[in-house]
Amino acid sequence: LLSMALGILLAIVLTLFRLSGNRILSGFATAWVEIARNTPALFQIYMAHFGVASFGIHFSPFTSLLIGITFNNAGYLAENFRGALKAIPDTQPRAGRSLGMTPLQSFRYVVMPQMLRIAFLPMTNQMVWAILMTSLGVTVGMNTDLYGVTQDLNALTFRTFELFAIAAVIFYLMTKTVQLGARLGQGARRLVVGHHQGLLDGGDEAVHRDLPLRLQHAQRAHVDVQLMPPCARPCPRPRRRRRRRPAERGSTLPARSPDRGGRGRPARRA
Repeated sequence: LLSMALGILLAIVLTLFRLSGNRILSGFATAWVEIARNTPALFQIYMAHFGVASFGIHFSPFTSLLIGITFNNAGYLAENFRGALKAIPDTQPRAGRSLGMTPLQSFRYVVMPQMLRIAFLPMTNQMVWAILMTSLGVTVGMNTDLYGVTQDLNALTFRTFELFAIAAVIFYLMTKTVQLGARLGQGARRLVVGHHQGLLDGGDEAVHRDLPLRLQHAQRAHVDVQLMPPCARPCPRPRRRRRRRPAERGSTLPARSPDRGGRGRPARRA
């Protein structure tokens, strides 16, 4: 969980670097993504533990495993986030700016929720992959995780099949729990969004009339209203008073005659 949380934060930063237009930042992010996606995860963990030790920097097995998995997660998630941003229309950040948000607020409250929603399933897959990658910690001397404890018990009892079968079942249950939680979370979100959309579509006029002003403006701008900041409350436009016709103001002018084509002239007497 810690490696996934750090990986998501780093992936958002790398995505912004790649789309910033700055050659240095874009090159740094591209190099990170290319190394993370095209080299084995075991190599990344080895470099975090044994590679940096050549320069006098030493990490514990847990820290080395955390650095390696976080590096791998950030590389894969950055590419997923970049694809998700490409799927968001350009009108979304402009709609946020039209509501009075700054560029940072527009990205935080309008673009980023949609990006995370689109990349939700790839994030779930990466979470499963991160759980399975913890078994590589035994290669750097970590024996407090599930695979390390299983290997220590196997060295004492020599019951290889039984012990590693139990470890495989435990890994399977953990990954299925993550997948089930992701599906339940996605289903709950759809229910909440459908409820809010039903209110905004005018299912109940009384409720729709009592909605906050910022939700009504967000409906017109097609912005995700669930995560809008309270500061984005545009002032309503003043209503123009409809000009009343002379007949409505009690004027003495004769009414329009239907048999004269509606030109406002009095009808002829027979």
